[in-house]
Amino acid sequence: MVEFINVVELVSGGTGAATGAFCGFPLDTVKVRLQCQSSSDKTGALRVFKNIIAKEGPQGLFKGWKSPVFGQFLFNAIVFSVEGQANRFLTENSKHMRENELIRSASSGMVAGGVQSFVCGPIELIKTHCQVSGVGSKVSRSEMDVAREIFRRQGIRGFSKGLGLTLVREIPSFGAYFWAYNTFYTHLITHFSDFPILVTMFAGGSAGVACWCVSYPSDVLKTRWTADGVTGAPRFSSVRECFDATAKEGKLWDPRSTFWRGFGTTALRAFPVNAITFTVVNLLASNMLYAKNAYDQRYS
Repeated sequence: MVEFINVVELVSGGTGAATGAFCGFPLDTVKVRLQCQSSSDKTGALRVFKNIIAKEGPQGLFKGWKSPVFGQFLFNAIVFSVEGQANRFLTENSKHMRENELIRSASSGMVAGGVQSFVCGPIELIKTHCQVSGVGSKVSRSEMDVAREIFRRQGIRGFSKGLGLTLVREIPSFGAYFWAYNTFYTHLITHFSDFPILVTMFAGGSAGVACWCVSYPSDVLKTRWTADGVTGAPRFSSVRECFDATAKEGKLWDPRSTFWRGFGTTALRAFPVNAITFTVVNLLASNMLYAKNAYDQRYS
């Protein structure tokens, strides 16, 4: 049976994520362009940003925005709802989890990340195709055109490209996400109890950066794999071949390598996007619960 708290988590989680995603989408486009550069191309984030504006116009920064923004509503509604339900389940059924809030938050976050990967994967595939096609052109392909093209070439199976890498990225990413948020919020609210919104924003922004710290290399690999063949002949026949080619441009643990290209832009985007996300989630959730309690008291 669906309870009101499930509706609150779905609506607040989806709305908060969609708001944050739209605000940060231009930097996401810059990130994807950086990740798809060859090893010989040393163009920095600011130059990429300026090139997009000059050659494609401001609208170039928003290529493919519809599917991820509306998608963010869908799969973050799933994330916050699943995380909430998993958190409550672990609290009720495990003494160890009940006594260890941070471990419980990380575990429920990992469950949520795994579940939403199956929605996130196809949506991000379409977004990536939109962002890397038509580089230098002011004409952009619509998400529906891209989806039709993928289906025409590969059928339904084509939308599963990169799904394994999505799982590899999302499971640890959302574990770190909810762990970091609860860690920062719990410690900061005791010292700054008069500024709950600022604490929420800082904790949310920090959570966004933390999740990318543990998942960025897998995101680079996923982007390169899913973008392969969009603007020319495919370079890679398998994920392993894509990984080996990327590793030739620098080791996984080398912050200067391709595996970490664009991380600065991503972290810069992640902080305000997730500060907005958690603030909207908390404000909307608290107001929905307040309205429900007021209604119950009046008509009970």
